[in-house]
Amino acid sequence: MRMVQFVGYAPNPRADTPLRAFNIQPYSNLSSTLHKVNTASEQPIRDTSPQSIPKFYRRVHVRPSRYNNEEFDYLRYNRTELIPIESQPSLPQANAVLLASNFVRCLRSLDEGGRLFDDKTHTSLLLRTRSFAQFLSNRLSEELGELAAGVEYRKCFETTFGLNNRCVRCSEQYQSTEKRFTLQIAYPASGDNVAFCNVLEKSLNCPEQSEALCQKCGKMARVTSTRRVRSLPNVLVVDTSATNQAERAFWTSQLQNEASSDCEDLSTSLGQPGEEYEWTHYIPPAINIKMADGICTVSETVHESSTCFMLRCAVFAVGDGSDMEPTHLVTAVRVKPADRGNTLLSPSAGSSKMKERGWVVFNEFVVTRVTENEALHLDANWKLPCILYYVQLESDPQSVEVRASIPAAVFWTDFGNLGAQQTRLMVSEETLPKKGELVAIDAEFIALNKEGTRAVARVSCVREDGTCFLDDYIRPSNSDTVSDYLTAWSGIEAADLDPELSTRHLISLKGTYLKLLFLLQQGVIFVGHGLSSDFNALSIYVPSDQMRDTVHLFYLPGQRMISLQFLAWYLFEESIQQTAHDSVEDARMAFRLYKRYLELSENGKLQSVITELYEAGKRLNWKMNGSPLQADTA
Repeated sequence: MRMVQFVGYAPNPRADTPLRAFNIQPYSNLSSTLHKVNTASEQPIRDTSPQSIPKFYRRVHVRPSRYNNEEFDYLRYNRTELIPIESQPSLPQANAVLLASNFVRCLRSLDEGGRLFDDKTHTSLLLRTRSFAQFLSNRLSEELGELAAGVEYRKCFETTFGLNNRCVRCSEQYQSTEKRFTLQIAYPASGDNVAFCNVLEKSLNCPEQSEALCQKCGKMARVTSTRRVRSLPNVLVVDTSATNQAERAFWTSQLQNEASSDCEDLSTSLGQPGEEYEWTHYIPPAINIKMADGICTVSETVHESSTCFMLRCAVFAVGDGSDMEPTHLVTAVRVKPADRGNTLLSPSAGSSKMKERGWVVFNEFVVTRVTENEALHLDANWKLPCILYYVQLESDPQSVEVRASIPAAVFWTDFGNLGAQQTRLMVSEETLPKKGELVAIDAEFIALNKEGTRAVARVSCVREDGTCFLDDYIRPSNSDTVSDYLTAWSGIEAADLDPELSTRHLISLKGTYLKLLFLLQQGVIFVGHGLSSDFNALSIYVPSDQMRDTVHLFYLPGQRMISLQFLAWYLFEESIQQTAHDSVEDARMAFRLYKRYLELSENGKLQSVITELYEAGKRLNWKMNGSPLQADTA
């Protein structure tokens, strides 16, 4: 500590992070807190003072789908190279779990996944998240079956237990096998200071009691089981959800113990100049599991014959600090070096070391790079762990990723087609676009549920010669209700999306999604007007070198974006979208605009034409009256 005129100055370990203005653990009176923690008879006391929650953890109320692409600045919320996905109001628990599964890498390498639905049997966000994670694992295992992908999936995520069972009614003993994709934490009954490794060890080895049908007496009876671990997965998924008051009290007690220990260590460390404070976290960034005769020993220390698991991803339940009920979920991911780039923290005034921000926090479309200390920091008032993903270092698929290729057969595979099949466009593998070829694309949208969330209802793709090879109408999922078909803008009517009335090629979103991913995988170049908006709504990331967006090609910096309708009227003297939008017509017009752009660029007239375009638009207040020639001479 440096003293200047009786004032002590100590280095802030968070000086160059978004949490520089926040305490390590919010508390109002350190001495009273330490006294309560060190008194065994005292119950954990929850801090009810106003909580200072970092912005990137707070619940996001802005919905990009309500804005046009020109009106919403994604870069304001995401300065990383990683791509988030916007959550659906009808399935808020899915986003965080899917993001974590994606970054574990195993799931991304499989050929396909199951269709996911909302579980409305619970009202608690944590219970819904637990149900969704279990459903996702079981459904994937069931659908992949004995295929190579199914075997690989179970190798990655499945823990196998051997059970020695005894019927309490007739004392019959028998053995069975149990397989689980998620390990649910068995919380201790007492509030004593218990290390997380000890809690995890107990959860792996603890006996169980359940109601089951006895194989001997043939009646429902209570069965006690002792459990032995036969095999550990490559990815150990740990469910730590605190779903009741007792489990929340456990976290409050443990984190108060951590806070008191941190404060003591911090005061000691700051009293010795030149030494850096070593952070400690209740959730360890790595664990070591040693298995002997089915009994697992878990610790943070490396032992001989132990297997090291590193925390790769974590889903956290975050609240607003007013009570202990979470309002939303965030996902923290330990990104691989290739994803991090060269982003480093600037050295603080009191430190000569530079700490890398090796974690990324996803809060819907808000994506923030943080240090490991920030990612693993917990607060019983507003941030608790929900699901942890520990990955074996020896079999970590993070270093090498081989994504499954999507076959061309998705264009003629039945994905639950429900409309008039005679309207289906017939294509063959030979006629599908190849790498480097231009494909014009356009999508139409409808509004879902009371939030008015925008959802894709039609996707059309045309070749360079103007022929359409994909024109899919997409039926909304059963969990969504269409609030507005936006017919005046989309051209979509209710009958188009009704399986019993539709004369269109009606298909599930999954089918269209796979077709577009195939084209992306092939390396085609997409041409369209407002492509970023369309692909954001589809939750598909397309590299910039595979997009030719005419909304940006005919644009002056600092000015408004020009609509496709006005560009067609001014450059081609054609009126489109007079009654309603047609995605095939719009895609063809985008192709023509791109070709005109290339012509003007080659002739050196592009800038003058764009300038004249804006001048004419301002004179006419962007209204298309008469001929564009009259607009130029007006």
